[in-house]
Amino acid sequence: DLSEDKEQQGNGIMTYDFIRDVVNRYIGALREYDNVLDCAVRMNDLVKGYMKNDSTFTCSINETTILRETFRKELQKQMWKVIFEKLNMSKYITTGVMADINKFVEQQTNVPFTMKNIYKMLEIIVGTQAARMDKVLIEAFENICSFSYENSTAGEKWRTNSDYMINRKFIVPYLTKDESYSDYVRVTYYATRNADKIDDIVKALCTITGKNFDDLKFTDSRGVSSPLRFYYFVNDSLLNWGQWYDFSPFFRIKCFKKGTVHFEFKDDEVWAKFNQRVAQIKGRRLPNKKNKNNNNQRN
Repeated sequence: DLSEDKEQQGNGIMTYDFIRDVVNRYIGALREYDNVLDCAVRMNDLVKGYMKNDSTFTCSINETTILRETFRKELQKQMWKVIFEKLNMSKYITTGVMADINKFVEQQTNVPFTMKNIYKMLEIIVGTQAARMDKVLIEAFENICSFSYENSTAGEKWRTNSDYMINRKFIVPYLTKDESYSDYVRVTYYATRNADKIDDIVKALCTITGKNFDDLKFTDSRGVSSPLRFYYFVNDSLLNWGQWYDFSPFFRIKCFKKGTVHFEFKDDEVWAKFNQRVAQIKGRRLPNKKNKNNNNQRN
């Protein structure tokens, strides 16, 4: 059992003591919440009728009252994020995984936040990576096609056409924002989910090409090297509108003020692997070579 071996490291990265510390902090925080609540009840009994405006003492964060169950759930969600970060598990954590974790935390009532259950969840996440990356590729393919029929060889009939593939160049909307106070490209806060999905695509491409997503870096405008994430790459690199830039080993991008970003596969082999893997999963066939060449000329 992983949780019984003090020197065991989950995924070769995380120590037993770190997980134990997270669990102890979680248990301690809930215990202190109960202590604060008990104190608040006693205070309310003591000052009832003597405080102006019927003031009451409660458990609150940033002046907002928070119920114990809400506090428990939000604390677990944040602790899962810290665990993933400390584990250096970013290559496994897609937007879908985080959504599943948050849904699990919201719905579970009888599954305690223990070391054993944490390790079990991590093993599931690592063990199902291949299937999850396939799902990411399918979602990416369908999302890209849905944005514009020009993104796919199948045109407007892409959903039912067996003869389809993503073009070497494709367009994704709702990613960037033209902000009056900045002369450079920005990803709007409201587009962070779309930006996260771009990161998911890069993670999936790393899986099928044998690259390690955690090794991907970029150098920002200050000369600082940081993990490659679409949101930070755009916002921290002082990109100019309408110019091509290398983003990841797989794409170059060009951003436009109307919110669209043009993507182009940098390598024919990676582009082919993407389409081949999607076709394999979907049980479809790719266009013949003649059609592919006619539809995907590189500018």
